[in-house]
Amino acid sequence: MTDHFGMSDRFVVFVYFRSRGTERARVRALLDAHLDAIGARFGFRADGGLKDETRADGDVTWLEVYPPVDADTLAALQAAIGASADQTGLGALATTGRHTEVFRMFERAG
Repeated sequence: MTDHFGMSDRFVVFVYFRSRGTERARVRALLDAHLDAIGARFGFRADGGLKDETRADGDVTWLEVYPPVDADTLAALQAAIGASADQTGLGALATTGRHTEVFRMFERAG
């Protein structure tokens, strides 16, 4: 369903965080487990990515990308993401905290 601006009731969640470069392998393993657990719970494939920072400290910025969910599922998804990050230890490895962005999707003609 869309409103008169073409906005749907579908939402995409992105989470990003930074870790020390020395923790790269550990974060990757934990992030894979985290994304698999969320995907299994909600019946979708969640994806991840990374960006090597150019600063001298060698930090890595990580990205979690979750596929569109409806408004009724959004709060449960966000809660599950937070709980899993705590359980896996990802939250503790995020040097500047974990940051969540939620985008409401719009419908495109064609």
